Order: sequence, then C-alpha cells, then structure tokens
Amino acid sequence: MTKEMHDDDRIYRDMAGLVSKPDLLKVRKVTQAWADALDKMSAEDTNLRIVFLACVNTIGVMGPAYCRLAATNLLLRAKDYD
Repeated sequence: MTKEMHDDDRIYRDMAGLVSKPDLLKVRKVTQAWADALDKMSAEDTNLRIVFLACVNTIGVMGPAYCRLAATNLLLRAKDYD
C-alpha cells in the first residue's frame, strides 16, 4: 500500500466527492479486520492511545497530502462534537 505514491494533485482528486457504496463496504472490511486484530491482543495492550497512534502512523506513512486531508477532516469532525 505505501509503495504506491502519487502526486498531491492526484491524491486530492481521488479523495474528492462522495464515497460510493462499494467503497464504504471496503472501508467496513478494513475496519472490521482492524477490530479483529485488536480483539486478539491482550486487554493491557489495547487502549484508545494505541489505536490513535496506529491511525496517525498509518496516515503518516502515506505522505504529506494524506496527512493534510486527514487533518482537515479531523478538524471538521471535532467541530461536529462541539
């Protein structure tokens, strides 16, 4: 996954617009695989801090455009909680 590098313009273009139902189903599969992996770890090894660090690390290795997209989306999500 991380070997597939693209320029920022392509990344922004690919991420724009609505998310299709097939893509949502794929997201669900990835999320379920992540949850299953966490279930296999001991309770003292899994907590919100570890999940957060794993998310940040995953996005970070994808490159700066993905980091900027994540930051923007997370800030918008945070406003929804206010």
